[in-house]
Amino acid sequence: MDIFLFNELSGSFRVKKINKMMKKWSKKHKTTTYGLSLIDLEIDKLFERLKPDDRLVIVGGDGTLHYFVNYINTIEVKNDIFYIPNGTGNDFYKSIKKEIKKPVNKYLLNLPTVEFDDRKIHFLNGCGTGLDGYVCSLVNNSEKKGKLSFFKCTYKGFRKYKRTDITVIVDGKEYEFKRVFLASIMNGNVEGGGMKMTPKAKRLDEFIDICIIHKLSKFSLILCFPLIYLGWHRIKRKAVTILSGREITIKCSEGLYMQVDGEDFSDIKEIRAKR
Repeated sequence: MDIFLFNELSGSFRVKKINKMMKKWSKKHKTTTYGLSLIDLEIDKLFERLKPDDRLVIVGGDGTLHYFVNYINTIEVKNDIFYIPNGTGNDFYKSIKKEIKKPVNKYLLNLPTVEFDDRKIHFLNGCGTGLDGYVCSLVNNSEKKGKLSFFKCTYKGFRKYKRTDITVIVDGKEYEFKRVFLASIMNGNVEGGGMKMTPKAKRLDEFIDICIIHKLSKFSLILCFPLIYLGWHRIKRKAVTILSGREITIKCSEGLYMQVDGEDFSDIKEIRAKR
């Protein structure tokens, strides 16, 4: 049996759409399908009940995957897991779309973690402090969701966010950055609906990457912003720094906005990410 898992509270969730996906999947793979909502589902007990040939199909966006992986990275997983993108940004899908028809277990397990304020969270795509965390906070607290809302919140973020100085430590080596807009620690190479923040990052290597955008005026950042979607922002070498390592720490004397796979937090002064 193939079990479809979905988040019925997601803005992109539609019952008819899920049913259509299940029927199409069942016909193509010649198997029986069954649907379960992730809301209030005890995922560890679900895996205990699975038969060896049962398969899971996750339907949703990056938020649904983020919720799911923070359960399965603490238990033993033997069954194949497939993924059907059904979100707004779909950054995970964009980074592995050539292999989307295969099981995605290797991309969902053994993920890097980020620690802050007595929390420890696995992240699938990336985490970061600064402007991206502020924009995520605006998006998550806005009444309307979708791409238009994202761009409106991004514009508002550009206008209101104030740059800060931070310290970044990569595998013990310390760096100081002034007037920083954002510092994004990445597992993949894409975040924010397609921004290639760290174009050369690889999900399955031994490293995580960090992109720091600093010393730019707001006007220059607006001009630089479209380049990030192409991965061309690296040409601004004096303002864009990309580093790689197994452990990355960000420190700031002021409380910062922060996001982990789109989940926002505030007043964070130190984070430590590990591969």
